[in-house]
Amino acid sequence: MVHHPEPAQPFAELLRRHRLAARLTQEQLAAKAGLNVRSVSQLERGKVRYPRPESVRLLGQALELADDELAAFTELARSEWWADHNAHADVLNWSRPTQLPGSIPGFTGRKTELQQLDQLLERVAETTDVPEAPAVIGVVSGAAGVGKTTMALQWARTVAARFPDGQLYADLRGFDRSGAVADPADVLRGFLQALGVEAGSVPVSLEQRAALYRSLLSNRRILVVLDNARDSDQVRPLLQGWAGCLTLVTSRNQLTSLAATSGAQLLTLEPLPSVEAQELLTARLGVQRIAAEPSAVEKIVDACGGLPLALAVAAARAQQSSFPLSVLAADLREAAQRLTVLEAGDEVTDVRAVFSWSFEAISAQAADLFRLLGLHPGPEISLPAAAALSGQPVTDVRKLLIELVRASLLSERAPGRYHQHDLLRVYAAELAATLDQGERRSAIIRLLQHYAHTAYNAARLIDPTHDPIEIPLGPVLPGTSAITVADDRQALNWIGGELPSLLAAVHLSAEAGLDDLAWQLAWTLESYLRRQARWSDLRDVTAVGLRAAERLGTPAAQGYSQLVMATAAAEVSQLATAHTHAAEALEHYAQAGGGSAQLGQARTHRMIGWLYELQNQHTDALAHVRMSLAGYRAVGHRDGEMFALNAVGWGLTLTGEHAEAVISCRQALALAEEAGDRNAQAMILDSIALAEHHLGHYGTAIDCYRRAADLFRELASPRGEGSTLARLADSQVAAGSLTAAHATYQQALHLLRAQNHPDTTAVLKRFTDLPPAPTEAPPG
Repeated sequence: MVHHPEPAQPFAELLRRHRLAARLTQEQLAAKAGLNVRSVSQLERGKVRYPRPESVRLLGQALELADDELAAFTELARSEWWADHNAHADVLNWSRPTQLPGSIPGFTGRKTELQQLDQLLERVAETTDVPEAPAVIGVVSGAAGVGKTTMALQWARTVAARFPDGQLYADLRGFDRSGAVADPADVLRGFLQALGVEAGSVPVSLEQRAALYRSLLSNRRILVVLDNARDSDQVRPLLQGWAGCLTLVTSRNQLTSLAATSGAQLLTLEPLPSVEAQELLTARLGVQRIAAEPSAVEKIVDACGGLPLALAVAAARAQQSSFPLSVLAADLREAAQRLTVLEAGDEVTDVRAVFSWSFEAISAQAADLFRLLGLHPGPEISLPAAAALSGQPVTDVRKLLIELVRASLLSERAPGRYHQHDLLRVYAAELAATLDQGERRSAIIRLLQHYAHTAYNAARLIDPTHDPIEIPLGPVLPGTSAITVADDRQALNWIGGELPSLLAAVHLSAEAGLDDLAWQLAWTLESYLRRQARWSDLRDVTAVGLRAAERLGTPAAQGYSQLVMATAAAEVSQLATAHTHAAEALEHYAQAGGGSAQLGQARTHRMIGWLYELQNQHTDALAHVRMSLAGYRAVGHRDGEMFALNAVGWGLTLTGEHAEAVISCRQALALAEEAGDRNAQAMILDSIALAEHHLGHYGTAIDCYRRAADLFRELASPRGEGSTLARLADSQVAAGSLTAAHATYQQALHLLRAQNHPDTTAVLKRFTDLPPAPTEAPPG
């Protein structure tokens, strides 16, 4: 054992004496040595018992000490530390641990995340030699298989040289399937021995070991990597108290409390973006093989969801054979077998097994909810929908969702909205399949009823004139509730946010044999999808609803679905198909009989009139919309009469009877204003404007067009706004306002192109044929 002499004078006093002899201020010495002036001040005031050796060396050089003075200066700094740690001198044989495991080959990407870790180094540099500075701690969290350990070790090995006193590493086995989570006391025993404490001298209690550990790390620069932590309690005894060290923790749990109590910097690791995922496969399989099958590579990346573990296993399987990558891509295509394909022979590289370790670590209540989430048809679920799925109160479910987020089995990408990685969804679906059949069905019904009832309320706000639903909503199961939607704007936002889940819910309803819900959900989405011009989605969900109505044997519901199918076909210029659907609608409504039949036939005649208008058969179009008006009036349907009056007015304009058109449309506008229907008002104002334009009343036309465009904009109807603006520009041209027309055409084209509107080409031609707008004369 080496003994060091007691210092003759404190190092702080010696430093100050040398600085004054050199005629330097603290600021000048700090600048010359390349240190923080605060560090120099702390050293001179004796606040730092032992500066790091590098700081002592730089100070000695800056002071331009002679060799013998420099040796004494350095020895005094070292001897003070030995005196301060003399209590441990009889148990300590100093060593420099280098415990970091080897980095994993093929690491790629994570540039942004590595830069965030580099910021921890900057904090270490800023706080070294500042005793009251907090310890520097980083926590990398994320889902199982997302590459936390790989990235942490890659970074740690890169920066190891910045920690000359050594590197400590421990696998805390926080999610080990055996349940053998590492005891912090055992980890400390290993760390103390690695630091030179003899085995027989390691203290007995956890508290004593932690105190000795912190004491030994003080004034040393050591990197500590705590891998795979279970929770904050497991980590806290292993945290150093000296700012010159850095502790990096990885965990599937978020360890938020470490940020609150210990100032830890949190970094959540997400799956790799597509480009980096392909780079990982390239590093494993080589450029030539990747370049030979780009389509297969894209499918493999998509199936693995950017999860590095899954990508590594997929690459390993591809390396085992000379089969084309398209074979592997085909194996991964089916979700039901995807996790089986992603097995590599042991639990560490078995994606399903790795997920199971996280699942088994959560509470029983959270595990029950996770299983039920496997029944949800979309990648994202809201808090109210999760509550309906589980049949529990929202307050209880919120706590369980937070637990799943902390365990990285979900992510909360927006307040109250929870996203699940594709492979975790597959795993949850496998677990859901183990539930009792009755429990599964009840959960699905609760979820679908939640969507159907909320979407129904939203649809009625979006389009108050929508005809009554042909298959009324029934009572809901206990534990199900609908969200209260206040107005049309909130209704649009809710459906827009839930749209992927709602579209999937239509298909789930049909697959579950819940035909009434399948048709009802399709009905609730019509107004929104029409307004957003999502014709493909409208066609798809309505087709599902139509088949459900056929199985239910409900003619009126079948007629309605055929009518919507006609709309979707007409909007994409499939006019023959649209006519076929409209004819089917008339036939089904005739079978329905009663007032429902008359109302449906009136709607269908209005549709047929529009189809003839699109074919420039304006006389036939006007005849059908007049039949529609008569049908609506026969059953006393005021909203239908309003729309039919507008359609008649439009038809009269197209046949050159503009004055009569204005009269008909003004009657329609009065009904729309009486009903407070802003969407109808916008449509009718557009019709009035066209008739007034043809009468040469350009000022009136421009005013009506502007009012209509403003309403369409408020109603989030870019399709209606774009068409109206195009006609507004026509009126501005006729009125001689070329400058205004140029700007309006550009606005219209922007909206029409975004909607892939069939009128885009015609509007563009009118714009390009427009004479240049006059330029303003210079002032004076």
